[in-house]
Amino acid sequence: MIDCGEGTQHQIKCSQLKSSKLHSIFITHLHGDHCYGIFGLLHMLKAGNRTNPLHVYGPIGIQSLITNALYASGGWNGFEIIIHELGVHGTKYEQDTILNYCTTSETKPPSTSPSQSYHQTSFQVILNPQNKCQFRYKPNQIISLGEIDFGISAFACPITHRVETFGYVFIEKDKEGILNAAKATALGAKGPQMGMLKRGIDVTLKNGTTIYSKDVVGDNIRGKKIAVMQDCSYIDSAFEIAKDCDVLIHECTYDQSHYDNAITFGHSTASMAATHALNLKAKFCCSHNFPGFFFFLHITQKIY
Repeated sequence: MIDCGEGTQHQIKCSQLKSSKLHSIFITHLHGDHCYGIFGLLHMLKAGNRTNPLHVYGPIGIQSLITNALYASGGWNGFEIIIHELGVHGTKYEQDTILNYCTTSETKPPSTSPSQSYHQTSFQVILNPQNKCQFRYKPNQIISLGEIDFGISAFACPITHRVETFGYVFIEKDKEGILNAAKATALGAKGPQMGMLKRGIDVTLKNGTTIYSKDVVGDNIRGKKIAVMQDCSYIDSAFEIAKDCDVLIHECTYDQSHYDNAITFGHSTASMAATHALNLKAKFCCSHNFPGFFFFLHITQKIY
């Protein structure tokens, strides 16, 4: 999931998506329309008896945003929330952070004995497993987040907005080439040998003939690449990793007549989004974040 604005949990309920399949949330920046929905989503997942950990990626401040909100509302005794903060300074966490909190129904302060009867330790937020540092980056440096799930690798790129903001690029692992079963059969391969050839393993038949995988299997199929650039005006740091993406999801807050406003407030015009898509050689560009006045334009009027 990319960003989690207000009401996200309601939209999930109205869709065919299964919240139990949610593995990671990538927050681009900490403006409320991109992250305030995470609290309701967490409680919806908890109500669904979720036990698997949930990974949350985001700029410095996402950890305090989540823990402070849950602390103030009585604490947390649900699944583990693993928070990965993407920041400049690279603070190292020596151990998991456990927040002890006072339940809303108790009145005695933490110093009162016996403390265990009035305070719980069930709220646990893990910051960067295996005691890893926060992700460090130099200006315009791409941050590799590793393989997140299902053969998909994620990358974060600092982009220009009014607050610290990241674009995300997701790259699917290349798939094995297609086996020419007819050709392999004609050469004498059968049964399990087909699978071996598909996996790149050469097969030697009983008569001594060798069938080479490269002769019956096509080239690897390039994995899909999706680049998500939410609120931003410039995405220079993303060009290297996002080039030739299959889909570019890019904000479009203004038309070209409001270019100065776009630059001032760290947003993009339709022309800027299109230029980024062309420079990246994106196969498809999906624009969003349209302002209300776009809907008053004539259907044939160009907005770029």
